[in-house]
Amino acid sequence: MKKTVIVFALFLLAEPLFAGENPSYIELGDLCYSSREIESSCEASIGFYELAILSGVPSYEPSWKAARSCVFLADSTTECDPLLVRGESFIKMSVAASPEGMEGNYWFGVIMERFGEIRNPFLRIAIDEEVERRMLAALAVDPEFDGAHRTLATAYRRTVGYPVSIGSTEKALEEAKLAVRYGPKNAANYLVLAHVYSDLRDTESFEENMAVAEKLASSSEASPEDKIAWERTRRMFNFQ
Repeated sequence: MKKTVIVFALFLLAEPLFAGENPSYIELGDLCYSSREIESSCEASIGFYELAILSGVPSYEPSWKAARSCVFLADSTTECDPLLVRGESFIKMSVAASPEGMEGNYWFGVIMERFGEIRNPFLRIAIDEEVERRMLAALAVDPEFDGAHRTLATAYRRTVGYPVSIGSTEKALEEAKLAVRYGPKNAANYLVLAHVYSDLRDTESFEENMAVAEKLASSSEASPEDKIAWERTRRMFNFQ
């Protein structure tokens, strides 16, 4: 009931912004997502995307967007597992509708990557192999998609290597550098590169990339995702 009230209230607030037009549920979801750092607004975006699916709109777009909102909420809390499970249900619907879709494969891989952080470590090999498969599918559509390169770097750096699985510090470094090349204004890319340099015990390069990430994350143009990633990584490394 509470979520329904929030969605209705946001609908009333959003209506004047569309100048007499009839906004679609997806447009209303996008509007709420633009204020996703407000938890109720991010929750409302999921509600609108669900309404879009129920109204008969082709499910690919509203499903991956609902999954994206679930990931943001999961990244904003320590109780992330139920949100990721919720996101997984949406993203499976999206990739079923369009198996080769870039956004669907990307967000599927992101959710798997998040599961790899919180689930049983013995499951991580299978999880990260799925992450690789999804990110390579996204890159087949857009080879310069920095988010896919960044997520690949995370999978390569944290799982075991040949002959057991896909882990490779060399590949992680390559993918992290590509993420920075294609997304030089995204703090999260420098944070993943810093992680790799930390693994390599390259203190100078680690500190250099952390400093760039801090500058980007503290700028007025920083995305909410970059701010969250910066705070989490700063605390992990006790970086001052």
